[in-house]
Amino acid sequence: MSEEARRRRQTTLHYYTLFLRRFLVWCGKNPESIPVVKRPPRGSIEALSEREITMLMKAARDLTDVLLTALQYET
Repeated sequence: MSEEARRRRQTTLHYYTLFLRRFLVWCGKNPESIPVVKRPPRGSIEALSEREITMLMKAARDLTDVLLTALQYET
């Protein structure tokens, strides 16, 4: 099983246990018998490099493309 599939499965189990525990509380039962599955850490976010930004700016067809690319880069 790949790491991504394992992370998705653990995330699904995490939410299932949250829902089940809340349902048991709503029913007036004690949810302590349901083990908590911890949420896996989120994946890292990768940003574009300076070189990639420069390539995007050079590939712009007109001023609108340049402005949209610059706005996305700055935010």
